[in-house]
Amino acid sequence: MYRIGLIGSDNSHGLGFAKLCNFPDEKTGEFLYPEMRITAVYGHEKERTEQVARDGAIEKIYERAEDMIGEVDSVMVIFRHGSKHLKYTLPFIEAGLPVWVDKPFTSDVKEAEELAAAAKRKNIPIAGGSSVIFSPDVQTLAFAAQKDASLGGVIAGYLNFPGDIRSEYDGIFFYGPHSVEMMLAIFGRGALSVTSTVANEKLVAVVRYPTFHVVLNFVQTYHRFDGIVYGENKTVAREIDTAATQKLGLDEFYEMLKTKKSPRPVEDQVLSVKILAAMEKSVKNGGEVFI
Repeated sequence: MYRIGLIGSDNSHGLGFAKLCNFPDEKTGEFLYPEMRITAVYGHEKERTEQVARDGAIEKIYERAEDMIGEVDSVMVIFRHGSKHLKYTLPFIEAGLPVWVDKPFTSDVKEAEELAAAAKRKNIPIAGGSSVIFSPDVQTLAFAAQKDASLGGVIAGYLNFPGDIRSEYDGIFFYGPHSVEMMLAIFGRGALSVTSTVANEKLVAVVRYPTFHVVLNFVQTYHRFDGIVYGENKTVAREIDTAATQKLGLDEFYEMLKTKKSPRPVEDQVLSVKILAAMEKSVKNGGEVFI
């Protein structure tokens, strides 16, 4: 049995993960993950942490996160503030435990590089980031951009998804990773630069690839999310359904625990932080910022 500890109780993801792991399916009576349970939680807000433990059937609340070492087999670091992730993830990496680091990986490029370097030095597998990349709609767009010869090559791209550069949770680093990681999943890792602007208090970023641009429209409402791949011969557009993506992300984490291998290069997470930092710098200073 894989015993998982939650580090951070403020994020709604924690309770969502606990419900997926710790409760049997209402229809079948079987657990989605027979060999995995979330058994421990640490958080900064006492009442919220107690609520997550109670509603998620989590056995034990810890007063200090590092006290979980020796009591769990892995941790999921899920603070809303990415600026807390390096501090709380490093002790578990140094202890040799595989980790999930939620989005944002960090809220600082140097911290992202330090975290990635520690994981590589200790040969520790890392999963996490935005689970929205697992949406079938995102996968359809990725196929169109990367493998569909009838598209005739990508000439432009577009995504809209929530994100607030003035968020109390480290600004655009809190929700921005969803858009950035979808972009990387669809259009690849070849982004060169970012030019950002704020109009009507909403961030718009233009990401330059070698032969095309992708527009990221960071809305702050949740009515509808869209992705578009413009090709030389045709256009592929999808409304992005995120309903089942949290489970799909947990599936990847479960597989990582079994294989002891990172599902994706940790450099992808670092690149996401670099792009978000470039967006922030472009808004502050104006003009194009190279990644």
